[in-house]
Amino acid sequence: MARLAANRASFSVGILITALCAFAGAASAFDTAPHFDITEDVLASEGFSSTAIHTVQAANFLVDFYEFMGKIPQWPLDSYCQGYAASLLKIGDAQHFDDLYPRTDVAHKWDAMLDATMHTAADKTKKTDVLGLLVLLGMSLHNVQDFYAHSNWAEGPPSGPRFGAGPLAKYGDHPTWLSMDRQDRES
Repeated sequence: MARLAANRASFSVGILITALCAFAGAASAFDTAPHFDITEDVLASEGFSSTAIHTVQAANFLVDFYEFMGKIPQWPLDSYCQGYAASLLKIGDAQHFDDLYPRTDVAHKWDAMLDATMHTAADKTKKTDVLGLLVLLGMSLHNVQDFYAHSNWAEGPPSGPRFGAGPLAKYGDHPTWLSMDRQDRES
């Protein structure tokens, strides 16, 4: 009798686990496929070679990879690599438009990103560092993609802006951050 009860309980648990697995969705917290696809589409349309596209895609991916690695309690790296990677992880984590609530914080993030990107691009161009420019392009594209993915910019009312109507009608239905006047995008 005890064996029959144990078998029924085991069978019931098995059915429950199977049902839960059947309805479980895929985890996508660090799914970078959209970044890869968007980057490839844009660069291919601009005539970049497949090698250049892959380089930019890798740099684009590294922004999320650095953020993820920074959250691992025990890195599988020796102490030298940990010390070297720490500064890169900090830069990678700072790339995201996450956890910015006041519009002034968003505006300051855009300003800092644009300023750093332009200065770094000028430096890389002066040194004819093509690889560095491609890496910069990948990381910068990731920033821009994250802004539109992680902010309420594209949500519309009540949580996002009301584009295409009222005082913002002059920008159309789908303006970008940089296509609007500073005063309008910050209000």
